[in-house]
Amino acid sequence: MSEKTMGVVLLVAGLACLYLGVIDPLRGGAGGSSFALKTAVLAPLALVYGIAYTFFTMRATLILGRRNRPTRIGWIVIAGLTCGGLALLIWVESKI
Repeated sequence: MSEKTMGVVLLVAGLACLYLGVIDPLRGGAGGSSFALKTAVLAPLALVYGIAYTFFTMRATLILGRRNRPTRIGWIVIAGLTCGGLALLIWVESKI
């Protein structure tokens, strides 16, 4: 799978996680289950990496690294987005 294809897959997965973990629970939908809420943690990471690898493939590969070998900056971005996802999960849980 090429980096651009991986980016498209991550972008679609990020949008699905955003809907299942954030939008649907906030609207009072059936997405309030524990699993659905935990997808909110993955949403920021999948969206940012999906956008980066879909639209800026060469630059993202250079800065963030390849899919099986992230750079140090890539690891820092992963850690930051995971922390952001945890904060998003806590915020969503406080609102429902």
